[in-house]
Amino acid sequence: LYPYQKIGVEFLDLSGGRAIIADEMGLGKTIQALAYIKHRNFERTLVISPASVKFVWDGEIKKWTNLSSVIIDSKTKLHEIDAGIKIWVLNYDILRKHLSELMKIRFDCVIADECHLVKSPAALRTKAFRQLAGHAKSVIMLTGTPLLSRPVEMFTLLSTIDKKTWSNYYEYTRKYCAGHQTRWGYDVSGASHIDELHEKIRRYFLRRRKEEVLIDLPEKIRIQVPVDLSADVKKQYDEAESDLGAYLKKHEGKQPAAIAKTLQAEKLARLNVLRQLCAQGKIPAACEIIESIIETGEKVLVFASFIDPLEKILTRFKNKAVMITGKTPVEDRGGIVRQFQTDGNVQIFLGGYNSAGVGISLTSATNFIAIDFPWNPSQL
Repeated sequence: LYPYQKIGVEFLDLSGGRAIIADEMGLGKTIQALAYIKHRNFERTLVISPASVKFVWDGEIKKWTNLSSVIIDSKTKLHEIDAGIKIWVLNYDILRKHLSELMKIRFDCVIADECHLVKSPAALRTKAFRQLAGHAKSVIMLTGTPLLSRPVEMFTLLSTIDKKTWSNYYEYTRKYCAGHQTRWGYDVSGASHIDELHEKIRRYFLRRRKEEVLIDLPEKIRIQVPVDLSADVKKQYDEAESDLGAYLKKHEGKQPAAIAKTLQAEKLARLNVLRQLCAQGKIPAACEIIESIIETGEKVLVFASFIDPLEKILTRFKNKAVMITGKTPVEDRGGIVRQFQTDGNVQIFLGGYNSAGVGISLTSATNFIAIDFPWNPSQL
C-alpha cells in the first residue's frame, strides 16, 4: 500500500468500519477496502457494485489477496454457495431479487461501491441496500463523486453510516441545504453551513485528491483543439438546425409517426442531434491526435457520449485499440480493461461516459481525449 492508502485503512479501523472513502478516482479505494477486510479477518463480506465493476472486484481480490470470492448474477442460487467463501460480489440491479435470502445470511461487512448510486432514499435499490447495511457491523461506502451537485445528496449515505446522528431529513436539509418552503414545495437545492457539515462528518468521511497524495504526478496539461466541421457534416448540421423533421426523414429514414414523437421534445432532440453531428465531425482530428500520441509509445483514453464515433475510431486503429460501450457484455469488460492495462501493443481505450466512466482503473494511459462532453459535468 502507498502511505496514504495505509492511512485510509487506519481511518476505516478508527471509524469502527462505518465510513465513506471518497478519494478521487484512481487512488485505490478498492484496495483500501480489501486491506481493511483482511486486517479485520472478516468471515463474510458482501460487495455491491455496478454490473460492469463486479469483474473488476473479482480481479482485484485475486490480485491482492488470498481471499475466496464468488460473483453473483440473477441466476445464482445463494443456498448453493459454499459457506466458507469470504467475499460475495453482486450488482445493484439484482439486489432486490436476492434480498430476502441475503437477509438470512450474516455479513460482517457490506461494501457499497460507487455508493452515489444509492443516494436517493426513494429508490428501491437504496431501500434494499439500507436493509442489508442495517444488519452488518461494518458498512463501507466507496465513491469518487460523493456530491454530484448539492449537499442533500449526502443525507442518505450519512444516515446509513450513522443513523443516530443523521436521523432527521428536514433538520439536515434546513441546516445544510438552505431548505425552505416555496409556493411549489420544499426546496433543498441549496447549500449552507458547509464548513460545519465538513467538520461534523470528518470522523467517517475521507476524501483525498490526486494532487494531495501523489506528489510525483505532474499537473494535467489541458489543450483545447478547435475543429472545423467538414463540408458534408456541416451541411447535415445546418439541415438539422433549420428543419429537424426533414433531417430525420432524409438522413435517418424515420417515418412520420416516429418523427412526430421525436418532435414532441423538439429543442432537446435537436440539441442531441447537433451534438452527435459535432462528435462525428471531430473524428478525423481525433484520429490525427491519437496517431501522434501512440507514435511516442504512450497510451490514450478516448471518451464520447455516442457510440458511432468510437466505433469509427476502432475501425481505423483496429488491434491497437479496445472499446467498452453499452453494447459490451458485462462479462467481457474486465478482460478488456486488463488487456489495455497490460498489453503494450494496445494503446487506445475507447469508452462511453456511462458505460466506462466509473469503477475501472485505466492508469496505464497518460492522455485523455474528450470527443464531446456528457450532459452531466460531474461525469468528467
